[in-house]
Amino acid sequence: MKKLYVFFLLLFNVHTVFLMEVKHQHTSLSFKQVGEVQSACFNKDDTELLILIKTKNNFIVSTFKNDELATEIEIDRNCFKGIASYNASENKIIIQHLFSNKVSVVDRKSHEISEYLLPEDGEFVCFNKTETELLMRLPYAKCVLMQDINTNKVLFSASYSDPFVAACLNENETEIATVTCNGRLHIWDKKTAKELLTEGYGFCGITEKSVSFCPQAQQLLIYGASPLVWLQDRYMSKNVAKTFRHPATVMCARRNGDRICTMACDQKIRIWDIKNKEIIKTIPLESLWINSLEWSSDGTKIVAGFGTTVAIWSCED
Repeated sequence: MKKLYVFFLLLFNVHTVFLMEVKHQHTSLSFKQVGEVQSACFNKDDTELLILIKTKNNFIVSTFKNDELATEIEIDRNCFKGIASYNASENKIIIQHLFSNKVSVVDRKSHEISEYLLPEDGEFVCFNKTETELLMRLPYAKCVLMQDINTNKVLFSASYSDPFVAACLNENETEIATVTCNGRLHIWDKKTAKELLTEGYGFCGITEKSVSFCPQAQQLLIYGASPLVWLQDRYMSKNVAKTFRHPATVMCARRNGDRICTMACDQKIRIWDIKNKEIIKTIPLESLWINSLEWSSDGTKIVAGFGTTVAIWSCED
């Protein structure tokens, strides 16, 4: 069987990697002299903030802790757009290169950078928890693959008549959800590749995170080029899904417990109560476009990256 990707290890000069403890109701961090913020997220105990910045040609992986910059790692290569996140044990940082067939993994202790090269049209989705398997989309081939990193064995493969624009793995790593470019949702059994559910949502998928399993809940959060966000029970039709209507197209949606935060094209972040489908907080933005929107683990804060700024808001009453 032809290998779908190769692995090699690269070493770079380290400048720093930085982390931050957030204590304020609202905090803004400016990187105007550095570059554009690509993504920002908290670690599990909300004591660190991980930021990915794009300079003219490179990515800079940065973290904050105790209100100050801790470290920074520069990835010296031609980069376009990316998303940085922690691995399950938080001893590594995963950098997804958007619109590229590469994913970089940074060891936080040694600062070594491992790079995985996917097929030419492959796009990284995620690793499993043990980092022995890799889920990828191949838009031109109109398929989704999960592969063993060490043996290159294909563990899961699913295809459809339209390209997949989003995919995700559930918490138990037993199911994979996908969304096609025409807004069709599929849920697949990871072991058998059997299609468990399919639904048409009638929108054009716009982001690699248009679908996500909600942790510890049999539900999926779905959005696309539409004013609607759907919260669908895993085993039920979209006809009984909860919908959250916005006055403009939704660009991003994230869930934390019994709340959802969304960002729409009217330059507003909204926090919704899921049970009552009511807006409990609205945050106006200065920018029309944000690159990332994430909750803190405890649900008390949200962080957004837009332009050269990272902003953190308190969500407590």
